[in-house]
Amino acid sequence: MMEHRCPVCRRLLMKGKVVEVQVKCPKCKKLIKLIAEDD
Repeated sequence: MMEHRCPVCRRLLMKGKVVEVQVKCPKCKKLIKLIAEDD
């Protein structure tokens, strides 16, 4: 299971596979773009 964490505060943002999605970290309010790597 892939875990996507905020690069700033390390908070867990998402689990599982993402294609390409932009999320805002609920803790530090930073906009993060998640791009899935192919296994």
